[in-house]
This record gives sequence, structure tokens and C-alpha cells, in this order.
Amino acid sequence: MNPFEILEVSPGASPEEIRAAYHRMARKWHPDRFTGEEKEEAEIRFREASEAFNALKDGSRRNSGWVRPSPPSESTPAQVAQPISQDRSAAEWFQEAQECMKAGDRERALGLIQVALRKDQARAEYHQLYGELLMQLGHNPRQAVKTFETVLRLKPNNTEAMRRLSELLTKLGMPQRAAALQQKANEISPEPKPIPKPKAADTRKKGPASKALPSMEGLGDQFKSLINKILKRG
Repeated sequence: MNPFEILEVSPGASPEEIRAAYHRMARKWHPDRFTGEEKEEAEIRFREASEAFNALKDGSRRNSGWVRPSPPSESTPAQVAQPISQDRSAAEWFQEAQECMKAGDRERALGLIQVALRKDQARAEYHQLYGELLMQLGHNPRQAVKTFETVLRLKPNNTEAMRRLSELLTKLGMPQRAAALQQKANEISPEPKPIPKPKAADTRKKGPASKALPSMEGLGDQFKSLINKILKRG
């Protein structure tokens, strides 16, 4: 299908217009807004919008993934742009979701990782990224709990998932379960303790060791002895 038609823009649209159109379609068909059969359709539409945007977002890729229409002639009817390859692997969707997250586009990353999970439910790192995005965006904390529980079913010793799940459970008012998870995580991989700051070195110059001063009583005895010697001489 023509990517311009998917994003509802003209073939001469600028990169800014294409990006704006993609964000409009992504908001419209974001899977989190739907349930049941409508959710499945939304995921397909969201995926199509993402694929179209990927093909059009820069000039070099506009021609690499899509056949552009050729000028019509008397012998050749007008051609419709067709995708050379629309199907992308779950790993590719996951990688793009990671890139979007790093770039700060978390809403788009959320939709992309959902597409990756629809293609492959067996990868713990996909679920973990999904749960992390749900937490950061403040979307459906109970869904985030289920997501991190799935991570731990796939990778039981994932301490990062344990700590994130513990954090969620604390917020949801389940402190005992949260504490048990935190303890288990610390047993597997203790959190590093903060390194104490070194004490400031004493840079004051130290003079030679001072001799012990005599006591006041000793000074009095010395003074009396000196007076007696003077009087005897006189």
C-alpha cells in the first residue's frame, strides 16, 4: 500500500508534514486506546503507520523501501506505489522502540514494542522494555505489574525486573510482597553501597614536637632555689 495514502499526505509532503501526519495517525490508532477486536485492528493500523513513516522519514529511505509511481504513458498505465517489503521482524521493532526511548519519544516507543510483542511473546527483554515504558509514562500500573511478572517467568533471576516490580507493588499498597522481592534481588545481586567520601587531609603545617612544660608547682620551686642562691652570694 502507498505510504503516502497510509499517512494521508501528498507525495510532495515535507519531512515536517510527514512527521506530523505520523504522530496524528499514531495517536489515533495507538493500541492502548482500544480493547478486544478493535485493539487488534488498531495494532495493524499502528504498525502500518510506523512502516510508512520509516519509509518516508528521510529522502534516502523514500526510494529504498517503496516503488515510486512512474509517469504514465500510452503503453504503460499509471503504477501504484507498492511496498517491496513491509514485514519486519520482532527484533527490528524492538530495536526501533529502544532507539525511540533513548531519543525521548516514549509514546512512540510504547506502540513499537507492542508490535514487537505481538510478533514474539517469548523474549523477556521485550516485556521488560514494555513494563519500563508503562512505568515511565504512568500508564496502567497493574498492567506493568503483569508485564514484570512475565519477565520473571521467562527469566526468574532478573534482579532489575524484581526491583522494578517491588517498586510497583509498594506504590500499589503491597509492601510485604515488595519487600520479599527486594530481599531476593539483594541476595542474588546486592546493590552496591555508596563509597564513603575520603576525609579531607589536614594541610596545616606541624611544627617540631613541643617539649613538655613544667607544672606551676615546679616553677615555684625553681624560683625559690634561684632566690636562695642570690641571697647566699650577697
